[in-house]
Amino acid sequence: MTRELVERLAQTIHDRKARSGVSHAVVLAFGSRVPEAERVLVYEHLLRSGLEVQRPEQEGRAHYETAQERLRTHHADGSEQQWVIDRRTREAQAAKEKAEREARAAKEKAEREAREREEQRRREAQEKREAERKKLREDAKELGWEVGRYGKSEERTRRAAGLLAEAERLEVADLNKAYADGVGKGRKEAALDACRKAGAEIQYAHGGADEPACDEKTWEAVQRQARQAIEAAAKLGIPTEEAEGALYAGRDAVFWEQQRELEREMGGPGF
Repeated sequence: MTRELVERLAQTIHDRKARSGVSHAVVLAFGSRVPEAERVLVYEHLLRSGLEVQRPEQEGRAHYETAQERLRTHHADGSEQQWVIDRRTREAQAAKEKAEREARAAKEKAEREAREREEQRRREAQEKREAERKKLREDAKELGWEVGRYGKSEERTRRAAGLLAEAERLEVADLNKAYADGVGKGRKEAALDACRKAGAEIQYAHGGADEPACDEKTWEAVQRQARQAIEAAAKLGIPTEEAEGALYAGRDAVFWEQQRELEREMGGPGF
């Protein structure tokens, strides 16, 4: 079925209607083997010829409506009208631009998410590193306290070497300060402890009587030990009042211990 054949058919129908004087609409019926495209072709060109074609009720309606649409969108030779071409071009361009926008947006989103992941990774690494540095400083301060409190030892020297190696790895420049702070704290505690021990020695030497229970030489020795302890504390920056307070605290502890022992000897509760 071709356009030329349908046009001749339409002319034949026109001629017959003119001779017979019949003005009824043309009713079309197709065999089952007629392709759908040819059915649309027949409807289209009969309508283009000016014939009145009856609109099918059910079967064939889609072909009829497609033919009517082609009257609006196509020329008689089957080519598309320019406005259809222009519309399709605009739609294609719009679709292309939309796809490009979506591609750019997807790329920007992927890059942004990649930057965020990298930033998160760096932040977590920095936080971990800072935590390690903080722990290293605390360890150095604790080691310094032990050295200041109890003195150096082989084990503490070995630990110090390990801390220095970690400080180099973690780029910790103030490790020595943390260590020195710990040493200072330990030395002050040791100095105050020496004051308390000196006070205890004074009380042991004095006894519970009004006069010292020891000989004069011993008494002078414990007094000298107390003075030396207070002087050593002062060199470390410990106020005299604090050092003397520690000395009296040591003496009081022994005094009350002596009182409890005396009560126990006399049959008392001793507490």
